[in-house]
Order: sequence, then C-alpha cells, then structure tokens
Amino acid sequence: ASCIEVSDPSRSFEKIVETYGFQPAPFAPGVHPSAVVADGVKFDPAQVCIGPNAVIESGVELGDEVEVGPGCFVGRNVVIGKGSRLHANSTVHAECILGENVFLHSGAVIGADGFGYEFGNGRHRKVRQAGIVQIDNDVEIGAGSTIDRARFGRTWIGEGTKIDNLVQIGHNVVIGKHCIVVACTAIAGSAVIGDYVVIAAQVGIAGHVHVGSQSTLAARCGVTRDLPGGQTLFALLCGADGTQGDATGYQTRLLYEVLRAIGPSGPAGDVSHMDVMQARAAAQDAEVKLDLPQWLYPLLVTFTDIDDPSSVQRVDPANLAASFGPGIRLKRITVEVTDDDVTTGIEKRLRWRKSIGVNQLSGDRFEDFRKPELAAHLSAYSFSTEHPE
Repeated sequence: ASCIEVSDPSRSFEKIVETYGFQPAPFAPGVHPSAVVADGVKFDPAQVCIGPNAVIESGVELGDEVEVGPGCFVGRNVVIGKGSRLHANSTVHAECILGENVFLHSGAVIGADGFGYEFGNGRHRKVRQAGIVQIDNDVEIGAGSTIDRARFGRTWIGEGTKIDNLVQIGHNVVIGKHCIVVACTAIAGSAVIGDYVVIAAQVGIAGHVHVGSQSTLAARCGVTRDLPGGQTLFALLCGADGTQGDATGYQTRLLYEVLRAIGPSGPAGDVSHMDVMQARAAAQDAEVKLDLPQWLYPLLVTFTDIDDPSSVQRVDPANLAASFGPGIRLKRITVEVTDDDVTTGIEKRLRWRKSIGVNQLSGDRFEDFRKPELAAHLSAYSFSTEHPE
C-alpha cells in the first residue's frame, strides 16, 4: 500500500479536514437589520459583521474583521481589536478591552461585577467594582466562562492564553502569557498566574496567591499558598538508590506488587507462576490502579536548573517542601500498567534529552559508581519510557 510520510501528522491531517471536511461559515461583513447599534460606534460596516439581535452601546470601537454574533451584548466604550470574534450570546460589559484575534465562545461573560462585599451592621454591603477586564491578543475563552471586572485597575489575561469552558476568574486576577486553563477551574480574586502555566480541570486557586511561570497544576488540586515557578517533579522507574542497574529489578517488583493487589481471585487469576511478560499482560488487562506504599516509591527528582541536566537533585517524598516551598506535600503515588509511550513530548520540558545521547546527566559516557552525585547515575533514558532511537 502507498503511504505519505509527513513531519507533522496532526497538522497535515488538519489541512485535509480544512479542505474537505466541515467548513465554518465565511466572514460576511454587514449589520443585520435587527441589530441595535448606538450612534457613535466606531467601525467600518464593510469590514465588520454584526449579527441578528446584537446590541452595541455607545463609544464602542470595533477593529476590521471583527464578528459580533447573534444575541451578543457589547457595553459602553468597549474596544475590540482586529479579527476578534464574539460567538452567539456572549457578553462584554462596559469599558473592557479585547485585543486582536480574541475568541469568545457562546455564553462567555467578560466584565461582570467582581464578587466584592463588606459585612457590617448585620448585612453584606456591595463594594463597587470600578475596574475593567483587559484581554490581550490571541486569547480564546470557552463557552460559559466568566472573567470578572476588577475592583480597581484591571483583571488581565495575557497574550496567547487559552481558557476552557466553565472557568471562573475573579476580580483583579492576572494570568500571564500562553497559559492553559482547563474546564471548571476557579481562580479567586487578585491571584497572579505566571507565563506558560498549565492548570488542569477543576483546580481551585485561592485569592492573592502567586503561581510561578511554567508551573503545572494537576486536576482537582487546590492552591492556597504561593508556588515557585519552573519546577517539575519527575518520578523515575528505578529504585530509590537511582542506579540504572536497579531499574529492571525495581520495575519487576512494581509489577508483581500490582498483581498482588489484584489478588488470586481477581481478573488475573493465579499469578504465582507467571513470568514477567505474562504478569505484565495480566496487570494491563486488569486495568488496575495501585496507590504505592512508601517503601515502593520510585526515585523522585527535580532540577535546580531545568536546562542543566547535571543539576538533577533527589527529592525526599516525605519532605517536598524542602524542594518546592512551604505547604507542598506528596499525597500519594498511583501506578498503572500501560502500553502507551507516556513520556512522548518530554523534550519540550527537557530540551537536552536527545542532545546528550546515551551519556549520563553528568556528561560521563558510562555510569560511574565512584561518584556520589546523582547525575553520574542517571542518563537521558531515565526520563523516557520509549525505546532508544
């Protein structure tokens, strides 16, 4: 059979779909007769599309190629940059600023009042929210997400950040450039998120905390203290002594511990006489996930400088705070057996992984048992589940 080899299969297939698959409606400039556009709105009718039942108040500025979908509301003095698109029934309240190529999906609300009240005399008094929301270029905000206006100053979303559906961002929050915020996350007022931060689903971030650049927050975690930026915890499939010679033995012990968790009456049946390959297949078929006992924890490491492989440092699982700052602790380590290459793409984080080849992280050609430093006992392949190239 014939095949076509490409360097980026995902992007290449996307081009095929763009050519032959579902096509979005083409941009069609003009103002629908049912739209309500106040006097003094600055826009070029030949370069802007305003859909049915949209409402645009006075003082608004719309750049060229802006599309305001059906039922959208744009409040007083809003500025929307070139190429931005408001999908049906999205809302931008007064004075907010949207940069170029900003996409708001249906039901998104930008600039509603921040949740601010003061308690006195037996009741809650509303505190006026007099700031704005600023959204920089190339930001996309999912359906039903809300970004509250600041009490003073601005709530600010940095360039290139992508926000999923049903995300709540409180007043005066600052989110840096090129972040990912996944569905059902809530970020309380005045939190500051750095650049290139990944926030997984259903994360809660308390008010006024700082999350450093290049941090990754796993699903459903809660952040109540400041987090330093740029640090990553790696769990390596070798024993706590870190020697490569122990890796196979450790992985075998780990595998049989998973099988013992299944039990002799479980889906794997009698495991006492299985060889390693049979045990691996049985554990994978059982689809079991095991919370490891501490005596079976893998080697945990981090880097003082992520771009310097020789800076690798052992992390004490009982004292993560020593490596990652106050309030950080390890709750559990869960393991499952899979055929997936789970470290695919790790070079984006460890840019040196391929360049050092088969050498140790210390630069030595072979593991040197005379050296105490951890870098002398780990290689690039310690950080990959895939076969060497």
